[in-house]
Amino acid sequence: MQSTSARICGSMPLTTRSLAHAALHDRVIITADTDFGELPARQAAEVPSVILFRRQAGRRPAMQAALVLEHLPDIQADLGHGAVIVIEERRVRVRRFPIDPETRHR
Repeated sequence: MQSTSARICGSMPLTTRSLAHAALHDRVIITADTDFGELPARQAAEVPSVILFRRQAGRRPAMQAALVLEHLPDIQADLGHGAVIVIEERRVRVRRFPIDPETRHR
C-alpha cells in the first residue's frame, strides 16, 4: 500500500513533491536550492517553512546545522507560522507567508 505522501506527490516534479511531503508531515525544508524558497512564495503557500542558505560556498553540513541552531531562538516563531528564512554570511532574513507578490523580490 502506498503512503499518503506517495499518492499525493507521485506525478509532481521533485521540488514540488518535496514541498508537499514536508507540508503533509509538518517539516521544515533546509536547502541551498533557491527553488524551494521561490515555489511557496509563487503559490501563496503558508507551509512548509524553508531555511535557505545563500552565498555559503564551501560550508559543510555540520557548520550549516550549527548556524541553524544558533539562530533557532530568533526564527522559531517564524518557522511555526510559515516563512522563508534566508541565512547569509552576515545576516538572516525572514519573509513570513503568505508573501505578497508585489514585494517578493525585495
